[in-house]
Amino acid sequence: MPKIKLLYYKNLLDNCFARYFKDFNDDFIQENGIYVFNGSYSVFHLKKIFREYLCDELKKYVKPNSVVGADYYFIIGSCIPKDNILLDIQTGYFPEKLKKIINSNYNIKYFLKEKDIKIDLVFFNTMLEDMFLEFFKDQWKIPWRVGDEYTNLFFIQHARLDCLTMYKTIKHLYGRSNTENLHKTMFKDAKTVVYSINEQIDKYIHDKSILNSMGEFHRIMKEVNQYVDECMKIAVKKKAANATK
Repeated sequence: MPKIKLLYYKNLLDNCFARYFKDFNDDFIQENGIYVFNGSYSVFHLKKIFREYLCDELKKYVKPNSVVGADYYFIIGSCIPKDNILLDIQTGYFPEKLKKIINSNYNIKYFLKEKDIKIDLVFFNTMLEDMFLEFFKDQWKIPWRVGDEYTNLFFIQHARLDCLTMYKTIKHLYGRSNTENLHKTMFKDAKTVVYSINEQIDKYIHDKSILNSMGEFHRIMKEVNQYVDECMKIAVKKKAANATK
């Protein structure tokens, strides 16, 4: 029986950034022990580079749609941190520094693990979000970007859910035996290059079961259920169409 295989967008970004730092090492200059990005790329040019990296990474972990035994793959994106539904149930200690980042005028989702590398976080976050939305809002572009046979690959995101909450929601809706965390099975030795603000929020929300009593969360679950079901129907139709060719 086909499984729903789930992977965070952030996990792919870890590999993309590692490759970027290797390929464009000369674009960083050292100043007082800090490596500063000295490139002059536009968002368009950087997006082109990272899009190529992303497509290469997807091909490593996603098996194309086939007539027999194809699984469904969902790449999970995250909400803007200040919109995270977990903040609605936050009580107790919460770091002031994290609070300031969340409430700033910049919608920062990701930052680098290595503190001795300095990049324009707003610039890079804008580029990474635009790239995700290209695939999420225009699912037909996925086969075009990645390959015609990847009609079982989808991107998923909700304006109120972080990656972990989305993952747990899908696992709850479709069952543990029907879902698989690709990070656990295929990213065991992968290095963490990128941290997520939403992951930091998650550390300070200790009773997530409160979500189950929220009407809004139940509405969100229905929306996620409907979206995933629709994506799987699309994959089945395209598989059948390919079988008749």
